[in-house]
Amino acid sequence: MGYREEAIECVKDRVLPIHQQIYAKYNGDFDRIYSEGYNSKSYQGRVIEPDSRFDVQIENTILRGGDRCTFRITRRAGMKRLIAICGLDCEKCDAYIATKNNDQALREKTAKLWSELNQAPILPEHINCEGCRMDGAKTVFCSSLCEVRKCAIAKGFETCGECPDNGTCPNLGAIRQNTN
Repeated sequence: MGYREEAIECVKDRVLPIHQQIYAKYNGDFDRIYSEGYNSKSYQGRVIEPDSRFDVQIENTILRGGDRCTFRITRRAGMKRLIAICGLDCEKCDAYIATKNNDQALREKTAKLWSELNQAPILPEHINCEGCRMDGAKTVFCSSLCEVRKCAIAKGFETCGECPDNGTCPNLGAIRQNTN
């Protein structure tokens, strides 16, 4: 057996199980794994502020059972991706917060409020959104009913800020009126 094979066997049988236990203990939260799980006299981890010019998404890791670690790193556009097409901040939206935190109580509260405001049956299971301009889950309203989103997409704009009519747009006016 060569050195490489011996190293793989050593890691597989001795080192990897230890790292998998740490991974499981912190539910795969790499920030906590490196700031809490690996802090000892012999190893110190710290979380640094991410570079806001890039998004890093974990696709697979050995600790998750994959055969290798893969990450998707993409350069962000100039504008923060969690600003909705209309200009609202998705990170402040209760649907987004409930989704990111898997907060069932907030989903229920938001569904009740939105049902009353829209006079429509909105259920807690409808309250899942990862951001208007992000890939992933969106509320039914955001994905298919929002007139602002439909208009911007039809005109080929990433946000309403690119549209010369945004100052007089009745759809944006309604949003501005409801957020003041």
